[in-house]
Amino acid sequence: MMDAPLLVSRILEHGSTVHGGADVRTWTGAGSSRMTYAEVGAKAAQLAHALRDDLGVTGDQRVATFMWNNAEHLVAYLGVPSMGPCCTRSTCGCFRTRSPTSPTTPKTTPSSSTAH
Repeated sequence: MMDAPLLVSRILEHGSTVHGGADVRTWTGAGSSRMTYAEVGAKAAQLAHALRDDLGVTGDQRVATFMWNNAEHLVAYLGVPSMGPCCTRSTCGCFRTRSPTSPTTPKTTPSSSTAH
């Protein structure tokens, strides 16, 4: 049995302190960028303070992200729920190529389709 509740803020604190020197890598077309888990924790705290102090976000609100899966998205995905609000992704396949006949169905090509 746990002595403390399982909170995102505790997971973030654990990663920042116990695994602070471990790398978070983001690969892009231009190469890779590196951030440590300690830096993720510091940036997540900075984001949480900015949301609360500058934008007035409170614990009963929702915050959506629209980002690539990278280190900065990890910062947002850990920092937002650490201060209370619900964090949700708004990356719902908006960059897929759509078929002209059905705007909600991804377009398939012969190389990705299977014949039965």
